[in-house]
Amino acid sequence: MSESSFAHAIFSFSITPIAGLVKQKDPRVEQTVIRAILLTFEALPDAVINYVCSLDNDQQIARSRLFHRWYHKAGATQFVKLDFTDHENRIYTSVLFRNNHPAEEEIRNRFTESFDK
Repeated sequence: MSESSFAHAIFSFSITPIAGLVKQKDPRVEQTVIRAILLTFEALPDAVINYVCSLDNDQQIARSRLFHRWYHKAGATQFVKLDFTDHENRIYTSVLFRNNHPAEEEIRNRFTESFDK
C-alpha cells in the first residue's frame, strides 16, 4: 500500500485490555472506540482505518461481530466498511473510510488485491 495515493492516511489501531483489570463488559469501551474513530475522521477526512481482530482467547469472530455493530451505531451511512475473512487462517479484518473518499475505488482495489494471493 506504500505506493497508493492514500498511504499517508492509513491508520491501524488496537484495543488491548490490561491483564486482570477488565472483569466484565464495560460500555465505556464502545463509546470510546466510536468516539476515537469519529474524531479521527473529523480531523482527517481522508483517513483510512484498518483493523484486524485479535486472536486472543480465540475471540476473533466475536470481535468482528462487535465491531460490525459499532460500525452501524457510528454511522454506516457516512462510511464504507470493507471486510475480509479467512476462516481457515482466522483472519478477520476490515477497512473504514468516508463514503465520499476521493480514492474510494483505489482503496477498494488495493484492499481486495492484498488478499488475492
